[in-house]
Amino acid sequence: MRHPTQDFFSSLLVGRFGGDEFVLLLEEITSAGEAMAVAKRIVESIALPFTIGSREVRTGASVGVALGDRLIENPQDLLRNADTAMYRAKTGGRGQVALFNPEMHAEAARLNDLRSNLALAVERQQLALVYQPIVEIASGRIVGAEALVRWHRGKDLISPAEFIPIAEETGLIVPIGDWILQTACTQVAAWARSGLPDLKVSVNVSPRQLQEPDFSSRVERVLEKELLDASQLELEVTETALMKNKEVVADTIAKLDRMGVGFALDDFGTGYSSIEHLRRFAFRTLKIDRSFVAGLPADSKSAAVAGGLIELAHQLGLSVTAEGVETSQQLHFLKLLDCDRVQGYLVSRPLAPDAFAKLLSSQSSLFKTVATEARSAVASVG
Repeated sequence: MRHPTQDFFSSLLVGRFGGDEFVLLLEEITSAGEAMAVAKRIVESIALPFTIGSREVRTGASVGVALGDRLIENPQDLLRNADTAMYRAKTGGRGQVALFNPEMHAEAARLNDLRSNLALAVERQQLALVYQPIVEIASGRIVGAEALVRWHRGKDLISPAEFIPIAEETGLIVPIGDWILQTACTQVAAWARSGLPDLKVSVNVSPRQLQEPDFSSRVERVLEKELLDASQLELEVTETALMKNKEVVADTIAKLDRMGVGFALDDFGTGYSSIEHLRRFAFRTLKIDRSFVAGLPADSKSAAVAGGLIELAHQLGLSVTAEGVETSQQLHFLKLLDCDRVQGYLVSRPLAPDAFAKLLSSQSSLFKTVATEARSAVASVG
């Protein structure tokens, strides 16, 4: 049987570049469009299932395309360009194709620079935590704070969206995650000693951390060191963290749950979602992603999703926190849906520790204003 790519493979020079990378040289391509079409056919063909023994196997590939021209002085430059484009394709997930452009070099150089300097960020005290208030809707009081990491590199503020994936890729997320956990718990303990109300701190935990065999012991040591009750700590995980080594992750979550540490499932419904995860793992909180909150209350589909998630969570015995709440209308609508807590710019942006402490000490007047705004929104929402 003729393979679907056999007609054009005869015109290719194919060689293994190293590891799982292969180079394909097309000598009679006349345009970028032709090259991209061939690359897409290759991706589609590799994605076809094949049989080994009695098992059906599937695989996939990402392809970077680079065109030769008069500016390319040697083959190494062409290979470098194709390799750069391939890594760009990989950022879009398996089965993607990307065409090289000169801007990719600058981006690749920046990523390499971030990789080399991220390892020293903690040592150089370039990382800092900010805290976003989490508010109980019924009382209008701050009951928690989500700790969010920032990287201050000289005058530059590096976005977590840039450096957290690098930390995951390199394994630096483990020591950085340990630093975040320790720093957040130390701060909450310091606030309590200064006479501020007790609150719960939420810390994001990566898949890599959950798979560390001694992660639960490290958490326990931090709590003991800071004399914090386990109930004052909530660890936030996404469903991605639950997909690998499920037995190890489930065991780690169960150990910490028995200690009294709470777990929140973050970003539920925005990626690979399964109600099974809510049943199987010991979660206490479901966080509604800002993408579902943004359209409230006007967007009927967002309203249906938010309402359904809140009802489902409550039936499973979970509390609900809505993220990204920015308007009084959203706050009031979430109250009508019986949501438990909110966080977002309506209350406050993430704050440095001193600013958060000031907000926490003066919150009664602040939330009186927020409550008044919510009530005034009834006419426009009802």
